[in-house]
Amino acid sequence: MIATRRQFVAGAGGIAAIGLLPAAALARPASIGLAVHDSRIPASRAFARAAAAQGIPLFDVAAGDHAIWRAIGGEFRVRPGQQVIGHTAWSDWVVMRGALAENRLRVRSERKLAGRQTTFAWAMA
Repeated sequence: MIATRRQFVAGAGGIAAIGLLPAAALARPASIGLAVHDSRIPASRAFARAAAAQGIPLFDVAAGDHAIWRAIGGEFRVRPGQQVIGHTAWSDWVVMRGALAENRLRVRSERKLAGRQTTFAWAMA
């Protein structure tokens, strides 16, 4: 089943992402090059499902910091003009921010999300 933009926004992942992405980005999922999530966190898994339904490539930080650094030359190849969005814990966000900054991406938004586990929704471009 292919989710519509409305379903994406209405879903748990859309709720996390809606505050950090401009409406134009939601209308054009192609402007998002990578969605970073943590499969150990239920809300982050929901975010990943919503992103995957839009055809956005995923990266799971649950593999550990070493996988993030190893992926810098591979999965982090985001085309110019594309964003990387994420829904992760603070420590993973700090590691991702450093890794993506090495690829000349800059923080565009960062928001602490309420919930059972403290997580952050963020975007870099």
